[in-house]
Amino acid sequence: MMMAKVWQIYDDIGYTACTTGNYDLAERMFTAAIESCASLTSMQEQKLKSLIGLADTLLLRGQRADGCRLYSRVINIFARTGASTHHQRYMLAHALEKLGYSRIEEQRHDDALKLLQRSLRILENIYGGVHQSLVPRLLKISLVHSQLRNTDESLAYLNRARSIQSALQNTAS
Repeated sequence: MMMAKVWQIYDDIGYTACTTGNYDLAERMFTAAIESCASLTSMQEQKLKSLIGLADTLLLRGQRADGCRLYSRVINIFARTGASTHHQRYMLAHALEKLGYSRIEEQRHDDALKLLQRSLRILENIYGGVHQSLVPRLLKISLVHSQLRNTDESLAYLNRARSIQSALQNTAS
């Protein structure tokens, strides 16, 4: 119980520091959070959350290779252990998406597409087929298809994003 509180403090400070641009502090806090629960198997989910926070921080600092290694580590852990809870599936989708965005920046569009589509499938499973959070992901996949000159696929994802937007606007009216 005490270690969970210690981890939560480090993790909260890490996220606050990261969102305010204090990346040095964020990196130190996420590292401390990871170390605080490293030996406790009961805190695996917390450790993964902090690994993702550290990966996000490294990406924001321009340390793409290090951030991508951490995202890959998280993905591999989930591949071994499974992502059974809503929160675990969301963390996996986040890691896949961020790694996919990095692959776009590296001009590795085929790899990016696979990662982004896998992330989208997880989020569709979490939220259902019509949810606002799917729209930017569909648009990003449409863009990747466009980069790959897959015009029909690009238009299909673009149209799906538009239909979700339309459906959401109609329900709000």
